[in-house]
Amino acid sequence: MTTTVWKNRWDRDIIVVTVFTAVGIVGGLLLLLCLISEISVALKWIFGVLIVVPLGWIICLTPLSLTIDAQGVVLKRVVGSLKIPASEIVEMRKVSPEEFKGAIRIAGSGGFCGLIGRFRNSRLGNFTLNITEQRNLIMVRTAKKKYIFNGRLSDNAD
Repeated sequence: MTTTVWKNRWDRDIIVVTVFTAVGIVGGLLLLLCLISEISVALKWIFGVLIVVPLGWIICLTPLSLTIDAQGVVLKRVVGSLKIPASEIVEMRKVSPEEFKGAIRIAGSGGFCGLIGRFRNSRLGNFTLNITEQRNLIMVRTAKKKYIFNGRLSDNAD
């Protein structure tokens, strides 16, 4: 099997959602921390942590690249990697965005730094999205989970 490496790029929708979310959060935090004097310092810190920690978690999970080779699939993230050994892979196939259309987000990001996290719809059931653009999609299915990544299967992997 040939090694395939896919570098993630952000599509326009992900860029727009990420920029507007970041500007809104920073603006909201500045307003909260600086302008609203009647809120106690402890409450300001609590609000700040409740906003910053989940966003920081999503940033850490942002996909950077996908490698497919004889050993399996490795999704490199900003922090850490998701590794799926070849022995656990039941199926790998191309996926169209229509297959996950109408999905409900269970946990994760619906556009900030990508579509990242656990989702569910009637066509696929439960699945994990790790994408930064809604094209060039592949599904990697194991006995326990379904993952959707940005990437391409080599000609002999289909």
